[in-house]
This record gives sequence, C-alpha cells and structure tokens, in this order.
Amino acid sequence: MTTRILSVLCALLLTACSSERSPTKENFSKAINEALHKKKLCIEHKAFVFPITLAVKDKKNASLLTILNSLHEAGLLSRSIKNKKIPVADLSLKYERAYYFELTGPGYKASSRIQPRNRKSPRRFCYARPHAASVAKFSKPEKVQGHTRTKVTFNYSLTQVAPWARKKTLQRHFPDLKRNIETLARPTQRQATLELNEKRWVLVK
Repeated sequence: MTTRILSVLCALLLTACSSERSPTKENFSKAINEALHKKKLCIEHKAFVFPITLAVKDKKNASLLTILNSLHEAGLLSRSIKNKKIPVADLSLKYERAYYFELTGPGYKASSRIQPRNRKSPRRFCYARPHAASVAKFSKPEKVQGHTRTKVTFNYSLTQVAPWARKKTLQRHFPDLKRNIETLARPTQRQATLELNEKRWVLVK
C-alpha cells in the first residue's frame, strides 16, 4: 500500500473521529438516545404475580380487580371463572366462584419480573422507551472540573409505543402511563448534561 493511500486513509479516520466529537445537534441527539433507549417505561403492581385468582364477591380487592380487567381488555391477560376452594372454621372446604387471570402471549412478551431470578417476583408491563426527538438548543461547551461539558435542551418523546398503552382504562389506574402517553400529543422539553470523552459525546445526567 503506497504512502499516499495510507495518508488518505488516516485522514478519513481522523475526520470520522472528529465528526463524532463535534458539538452538533445530531451528535447530542445520538448521545442522549444511546442512554435513553436503554431504559423502558413500565407499569407495575405488587400483586402482579400471575396467575391470580380473585373471588367474584371479594370487595376488598375490588380496585385490583378493575386493574386486572383493564389488562384483560388490553389483551395482556386472559380471564376465566373457576371455583375457588375456601377453608372454613370447621376445617372443611367450600367453593366460591372466582376470576382466574393469567398472562396471554402478548402479555408474557410485554412483561418481565422485577426481580428476574425470583419466580414469585411481581411482573411489570413495559410499553415504551424514552426518546429525544430533536435537540432544541445547547450551551457553549466549556471545561468543568477538567471535562468538556454542555447542557442540552431536547424535545422529549417516546419510541416503540405499545398500542395497549393508549387504553384509557389503564391510564386511569396508572397516572405515569397517562402522563407519558400525553407527551406524544403535547411534547415536552427536558435537559441533559453531556460530556466529551476521547471518542464522542456521552450523557452524564
């Protein structure tokens, strides 16, 4: 390989490296999304250990029943009626009609255990990932404690949004879900601090 070709290749490599280190909206957006896309937005409840059996006449769990019915309407749970054994004072058993909820295929795919190695751990249902749709503005990069940093204001949105997350019945029970879904219609702005390392810009906080 000739010296001229080597020089051209080195120049191209240097240009590529320097472009990722440039203080541009594109690089900042990429850095923020690399961090945001690792996170998931989910709904959870301490009772989400499936399958769940609830007596039809169990008034103390009425609130939980409405939540489970909402998950059923969203296609995440199946629901059937079974006879539940209830122990009584004389050690005998009586039978009471009960709702039986278990995960559907889509429900299993959308959920995961909060504690992955614990089979009795409650599950969470994840519906989207946070996303930086665009960068609105940024401060002039400057040295802070030996590191080059900038503060970036970006337009916050969501990506990979599950259709079931738009169900109004679920949003009534989970305010954070409602608030996040509303950002799709009413975008909000958030701030992030980015830092320049040897290769590119990265999210600090």
